Amino acid sequence: MNRQQRRHPPKNPKPLIHFREKTGPAPEVSDEIVFTDEIKEGIRKFREMADENRQKPMTLEERIKELLESAKAGDTEAMNELGYQYLKFQHDFRFYHVASNWFRNSATRGSSQGQYRYGLMLILGLGNEINASEGMRMLTASAHQENLHAQALLGELLLEDPTAAVDSNDALHWIKEAAKEAHEGAQLILGDCYRTGNGVPIDEAEALYWYRESAEERNIDGYTRVGMCYMNGVGVAKDMGKAKENFTLAAKQGEPYACFLLGGCFSGLGGLDKNERAAFAWFERGAIGGNPNAIEELIRCYENGIGVAKNQDMVAHWFYRQIQTRAPSRYENMVKRLHSDIGLCQ
Repeated sequence: MNRQQRRHPPKNPKPLIHFREKTGPAPEVSDEIVFTDEIKEGIRKFREMADENRQKPMTLEERIKELLESAKAGDTEAMNELGYQYLKFQHDFRFYHVASNWFRNSATRGSSQGQYRYGLMLILGLGNEINASEGMRMLTASAHQENLHAQALLGELLLEDPTAAVDSNDALHWIKEAAKEAHEGAQLILGDCYRTGNGVPIDEAEALYWYRESAEERNIDGYTRVGMCYMNGVGVAKDMGKAKENFTLAAKQGEPYACFLLGGCFSGLGGLDKNERAAFAWFERGAIGGNPNAIEELIRCYENGIGVAKNQDMVAHWFYRQIQTRAPSRYENMVKRLHSDIGLCQ
């Protein structure tokens, strides 16, 4: 037979699956299927291949070792990831120095992520001596590479101190650059600028627009700002129903000030229906989150039996907490921002 000719299959090929015929009355169901040895062997080999390909979860030690090898070879992504891994040990400041070194190595090789993180750590003095001018230079370099976090932070810092600019681009330039690319924090800052007239003429409608954009990105402060606009008639007609809706979206995510505002809504604010038990519950949640206004309202509830039984012990407890409560410093907020921007907030 010519080798180029296709061979015909045998007329009665050996079946891979045999149907064992049963004697006796005709069964009510189909005949039993019996797997041949060939199929059993195929299943065994398939399982062996699956076991070989199945990777075990990598331990942190193995991951660090792998990243070190890549970082030493000049991989900036590995350097940034190493900095991230060391920064996770945020309760031990010794690791900040190691994290900062890896971000610096990445930054000097032109990584926008490394420049942003190293710049912020220089400004905060984490793992280094505070060096604001070098930190601003790093943030500016990162912003020019279109790093949205860097653009938003650089704009915010320049709003506070325009003399710190490294180049001619002003604060609003960088904030707008990040805001138009859907950076929720920049959108919030831009809304504040238009609401207060910081660097631009006051424009309440424009402020509301940017607050809504931030809320569209599910920013909890964006929800709160939109709710306040509806509550106070900023850029829109007053509508307590819509204010309450937005406060609820933020409060359910644990934002303490929104919890206080939502408690106010359930207290009958703006003519809304009262629900004292719900008001107490939201004031309590805001107080636990540290909002001083919520603590004050919670004390009033315990003092007067509003939504809860009167309890002078709890009045004393929350009065003491009120004395201890303070607003977080700008430094603490910026450290939180560093953690948040690289996914370390719990």
